[in-house]
Amino acid sequence: MIYVIADRTDCDGIIAHALLKRGLGETKHFPADYPDFHKKLEEVINEPRGIVIIADLDLNPTIRRYTYLFERAKRKHEYLSWFDHHDGSMSQLNGFLSKYCAEITLSKDDCTSKLINEWHSRHDDDYAKWLAGIAQDYDYKNTGTDNYKLAEKIQEVIRSGFDVEKLFSMLAKDDSWQKNGELIDVLEAPRQDLIKRKKSAYKQLEDSLVYVATSPFRVMFGLSNMDLYRSDAPMYLRENDRQREKSGDKIDLYVVFFENEEGSAMIYGNNDEVETVKICNSLGGGGRGNNGGFTFGTKTSNSNYMERIKQVCFIIEQYSQNKYKQK
Repeated sequence: MIYVIADRTDCDGIIAHALLKRGLGETKHFPADYPDFHKKLEEVINEPRGIVIIADLDLNPTIRRYTYLFERAKRKHEYLSWFDHHDGSMSQLNGFLSKYCAEITLSKDDCTSKLINEWHSRHDDDYAKWLAGIAQDYDYKNTGTDNYKLAEKIQEVIRSGFDVEKLFSMLAKDDSWQKNGELIDVLEAPRQDLIKRKKSAYKQLEDSLVYVATSPFRVMFGLSNMDLYRSDAPMYLRENDRQREKSGDKIDLYVVFFENEEGSAMIYGNNDEVETVKICNSLGGGGRGNNGGFTFGTKTSNSNYMERIKQVCFIIEQYSQNKYKQK
């Protein structure tokens, strides 16, 4: 048996699940998010001996704390494979990953789905190649393509609360889940429901905004419900803040806390001088390029929102001091 632990929250992770299901046949899937990765790995450890594939999850400092689980998984199963393109995984190629994984496939220029497709797919499987291309265009923001537009719709289905195992099973089979770029009704209905909910979610986000100057950076904080989880909220703030930039009042970082039990948060950079992933690393998280995330471990709400802003500002100030001290 092949056990798959891969991200369940974004298009690349879901397509990675689909490609592995399509290409490898007998697979058992454990869709994961960063806060519950350790629980998924523990579930896999309790399964009969097999092969474990972990995909589209950054090997951030928090995940690396679960050394004992990786030790158990390595002893229990035939071997572990790791497919990823995040900075934390790239930095651990000759360290953590080499110690626990027999097979490692990493690239900073290709999404995880593309790596998986090139690893196992038949050369004549044009559908699998097309699916991987959808994930690639979405992850690397090739916004002008038909693939990107379709990926956005898949992402909204994921965010809607639609059963992700049902979704990647549909994607794995064939392209009957869409026609000429339009989703079939069973996927389009929950997507449209999400679109309606997002209007009030954006209003809630805007009402929560707090601006903080943490020398030399300006930071915008927001609190969001899960309808805008992970990228939707910070991307919305960044894209809708262009007018402010024209007046010279530029925001360097957008930080959004989400109202889930784990206290998830995302940080999006708007200044190439700021190494967003390093800030996320200091908070136990990770990322890729100029975007990243982390979790507090407990729920964020209106009652502790300002306190958590102070916590993150403290880390940003520490980062700033270290950065400019080195210069």
